[in-house]
Order: sequence, then C-alpha cells, then structure tokens
Amino acid sequence: MEDEYVMKCGLYYLHLIGTNPFKRSIRGNIICFIQTFTAIYSLGMAIDGVISKYENIKSLAGSIDTVPSAIQTVIKLLSAIFLRQKMKNLYLMVEEKWPDDIFGREFQNKLNKWSKMFKTSYKVYLYFYVFTLVFFISRPLLRHSRILVTEWNLPCNVASNQCYGFYVVLQASYFSIIVSVVFGFDIIFYAFLFYGFCELEKIKYAFEHLSISENVEGDEEKVYVEFCKILKHHDYILRFLDMVSKVYSLQLLSNFSAYVSTIVFGVFFMNVDGFPPSKENLAKYIPYLITHHFQLIMYCVLGEMIRTQLSSVSDTIYLSKWYVKKQPKLTKAMIIVMQMSRIPNKILIGGIWAMDLDLFMKVVKTSISVHAFMQTIYQVD
Repeated sequence: MEDEYVMKCGLYYLHLIGTNPFKRSIRGNIICFIQTFTAIYSLGMAIDGVISKYENIKSLAGSIDTVPSAIQTVIKLLSAIFLRQKMKNLYLMVEEKWPDDIFGREFQNKLNKWSKMFKTSYKVYLYFYVFTLVFFISRPLLRHSRILVTEWNLPCNVASNQCYGFYVVLQASYFSIIVSVVFGFDIIFYAFLFYGFCELEKIKYAFEHLSISENVEGDEEKVYVEFCKILKHHDYILRFLDMVSKVYSLQLLSNFSAYVSTIVFGVFFMNVDGFPPSKENLAKYIPYLITHHFQLIMYCVLGEMIRTQLSSVSDTIYLSKWYVKKQPKLTKAMIIVMQMSRIPNKILIGGIWAMDLDLFMKVVKTSISVHAFMQTIYQVD
C-alpha cells in the first residue's frame, strides 16, 4: 500500500541524518553527530542573536522566527539518538498487520483509496516544506542586499566576504537540517497513525461480520475463538498506539509549543508596521505561517481520526448481536470490550493533552489571545 511507501521515505530521511534505527554504522554516527552539533550550535547562535539585538519587541522580527523550529529540531534529533531502539520496535510492530485483502476485494479497494489519499497528503506536505525552505533561504537574493537568512550575533564582520559567505552557507545548511529532521519525523509519525487507523478499520469489520447464531444453545466454540483472535489484535493495536504516544510525547510537546510561538510571532511581526501588512512582510511570513498551520492541522486531524476509530469499535460491537443471551460467554466478553473501548486511549501531547481537532481550536485561540496581548503591549510602548 501507499502508506508503506511513505514509511520507507521516512526511514530514508532518518538514514540521511544518520539516525536510521535499522542501520547503525560509523558513517551514520558521524553524520548524526555533525547534524546534531550543527543544530545545537545554530540554535545557540540564534538565541544569542535574539538576546544581543533586542531593543524592543519589533527588534526581534529578524532573529526570533527560527528559534521555535530550531528547538523542535534539536529535541527530535536527541530523541532519535536516545529512543532509537523504541523507534525500531515501533517499525517492527507495524509488520504485524492483517493482510489488506483479508476481507475481500471491496474492503481492500477502500483501504487502497485511503492509502492513495494519504500519499497525496504526504506529497502536498513535502511541497509545502520544500517551497518554504527555498523561499526562506533565498531572502538575501530576493532583497538584493548583504543580509543573513536570519539575524545572528556573528563573531566576525559581516562586511567580510569570507565571514558572510561562511555563515550564509551555514544558515542554509542549518535550515535544510531543520526541514529534513522535522519532515522526516513527521511523516513517520503520520504513517504510524495511519497504520493504526487502517488496522482498527479491519478490526471493526471483523467484529461487524462475526457469524453469531441466535438459535444455538450455549457458546459456539468456533465463533468464540474467532472473537478472541480479533480481540487479541485489538489489544495489540492499543498497545502500539500507547507506545507511539510515549515515544513521541516530548516531541509532540515541543511541536505544539513551536506552533503557538510561530503563529503568535508570525502574525504579530507581519502586522507590526500596521494593517494591512506590507508586501515584504506578506511575502516573508505567509509561507511561514501556512506551513506551520498545515503541520498543525495534519497532526490534529490524524489524532482525531484515531480517537474516532477507537471509540467506534464499541459502536460496531453494540450494533452486532451482543445481546444474544444463549451464548453468555461471548456476550460477557463483548460487553467488556465495549466498556474498554469507551476508556480514552488517545495520542497525548506531553502525556497531558489529547491530540485532536479540539486541541487545534485551542491552539489557534491561544495564539490569537497571546497575539492580541503582545499587540496591546507594543502599542503602549
């Protein structure tokens, strides 16, 4: 299926940055060290630029735009290093899937249709990132001036060709690392959730088409064995999603913190000189804001899909013949599964907030509120 292609692409990106959990080598370790060192060094330079060039809120416009994404990148890289074995375990768990054609051609076609839509969203996501990267690192060319991509406090004079050339190349490499790391980890996370979504759909179909006879006295052993087989896979997927939530917990927390920060600062600095914003500010911040909004809604939509699938398992069982009193053993087991499916089992951010569309609205509302507060403070100053 197409989702397997997306997952392989994710592994390829991890391989590029030396964090492929299946291929550990000296070359990979060196690449990983260089990438991590560059990311941490550049983050330090960016923070130093924010502090050293601060005069008022407006003075942050040229330096703070990359800090949230830079922090997100460093956390993802460190997570890839320290959680490599757990990432490998998740990939191995994905291999334990039911065949896509297990319930016939029609059901397989539905899964294939979803898989193609998932691959399309992956490509759109990729194009957004590539466009934003190219646009962002082209600032000096577009403005026809000797400026850096983002403001850093350099240890040398930017008027020097050697100094300027070195740090422009370093910043371009730095932003390429940010995009590769964030994009690579994102699509792997999306592929994990999509795998869980499809397996839950198979589980629902299996429960729905369980052949339960209403006229048989006592439990049908064949039906009960089949039910236990479905239940075992259901438990496996719940454990898989729980592991995904734990492995990505800190990364998700840094992601959503970055989204709030980028939306707040992006909207604020776009309108800092008054409304409507200038063409230069629109060209600078619109791609930046669109990419982060798209990233945010992708996370929340997939989280909402998983939440809905988990809760709909109980609805599927309820609509089956769970009420058959002549098979008490099976009936009791189905009631327990319905109750268990109602227990919230969600992808949690930092182990606290559920990742769903409700959170998307909260993030947007919080960003707007903080932006309004900053705008008021700026006007007072």
